[in-house]
Amino acid sequence: MMILFKMSCEQECLRQQVVEDDTEDWQRSPSFSGLERVGGVDLSFIKGDEVNACAQLVVLSYPDLK
Repeated sequence: MMILFKMSCEQECLRQQVVEDDTEDWQRSPSFSGLERVGGVDLSFIKGDEVNACAQLVVLSYPDLK
């Protein structure tokens, strides 16, 4: 249970650091000109297990997504 509490505190800290405004030129371009990479992350705990988890990080080139 302590791990979940620690993670929720970390998530709240990260939430407060989210930048909601466009900061890069490519964000204002309809074609995303200048964007080179996109990424995503997922963290999943096994049901009933607060210790073991599976994490996945993906970074792809843009626009070919390789």
